Amino acid sequence: MWAATAPEADAHNGCYLADCGPAAPGPGEQGYEPWIDNPDTAGRLWELSERLVGLSFG
Repeated sequence: MWAATAPEADAHNGCYLADCGPAAPGPGEQGYEPWIDNPDTAGRLWELSERLVGLSFG
């Protein structure tokens, strides 16, 4: 709810959020694994998704 309603959340567009604030790489409830935020992996996933649905958004 915080991300949808708090004006200060605008500064964190595209970030992982936890407990009413931006999350950081690392273990624990307010962290995330660094491999989640990997541009190479994201690109490969995007390409695979396009192939699976038969569309291209590039």
